[in-house]
Amino acid sequence: MKKLNHKQLAYSRSKVMQSRLGLYRNLFIALFGIIALVIIAAASSSLPINWDTIVTVLTTSGVAYASMATIGNMPEVSDKGSTMNQIDMKVWLIAREQVDPNQVFPTPNGDRELGTIPLLAGEIPHYFDAIPDTIDELGTATKGEIVTEFSGTFSFIVAGNRAKHLDFIEEYAGKGFIIIYSIGEAGTKYVLGSVYKPMVLMTSDRKGGGKEGRYITFTFQSKHWRQTMLYTGAIAVEAPVTVAANATTIAITSASQYLLSDHSAVAHIAAISGVGSSDIGRVIEVLAPAAVTNAPDIPDNAVFVLMDAGTWTANPGSRISFKIHGTATMVEVPGSRVQTA
Repeated sequence: MKKLNHKQLAYSRSKVMQSRLGLYRNLFIALFGIIALVIIAAASSSLPINWDTIVTVLTTSGVAYASMATIGNMPEVSDKGSTMNQIDMKVWLIAREQVDPNQVFPTPNGDRELGTIPLLAGEIPHYFDAIPDTIDELGTATKGEIVTEFSGTFSFIVAGNRAKHLDFIEEYAGKGFIIIYSIGEAGTKYVLGSVYKPMVLMTSDRKGGGKEGRYITFTFQSKHWRQTMLYTGAIAVEAPVTVAANATTIAITSASQYLLSDHSAVAHIAAISGVGSSDIGRVIEVLAPAAVTNAPDIPDNAVFVLMDAGTWTANPGSRISFKIHGTATMVEVPGSRVQTA
């Protein structure tokens, strides 16, 4: 790689500074323009100028978009929320090649929640059981001379030198993955990587049985600005349960996905059954049939609480996730809805 000399670096820094100054200039012009408009409007109304009102107008006009208001206050957290070794030993891996390229990859909502990752037909996530307390997740952001460099790293250790682990090293070294893991007794799931910027299997450090034992350390890395997100989607380890044609009730089982059927007439899914207290808090996903004549739909009602978009229709390719809040209450997971025409 060609190294930059001091003149090139100085020129680059000068261009960056000019760009920043231009941004600041435009910001100040917009700011003073708004102030001038507010003052002119107040003067023409023959009313005294209320500076509190002007501040309010400026804040709500979007000029204050760069403030800490979107972050908010961050109160102190007890040691229970920051103690070490709380990641569950089960790590779910989704190879990038398993993701369906013909479906929209979910984007996180405002609460950093990510919906179900669409996989190719017949594909399921696979998990590794790591040695307890060996899992480590690290994200860094380091400011360089010009830009900030982001890096995310995830590593874990598996016991032994089992054949499938060795196959994994040989077949997937350098390939990209989406990683799902959980923290704490509540089993809150987190996700790293995406189909656009996956976590790459960078190193596999295998110990073959010498003085340090027999184990393998897998390390994944991504140079992306996106930090870890909450995973509210389904982890389907079995075929989805098929909901019978013309049924208007979904019978909830231990499965995480439910495939609707084509109806002989327009029908609304309006009820659930079979929900026990242990199901509360689970997330299930409802899938549309591959082909339909009369697509069933799920309207907003007392059982299915939908977001502002309203009724979800099971056109082919559509899907939606719900979190079970009670024995007869399902709430749409924000950002999980895929609605095809």
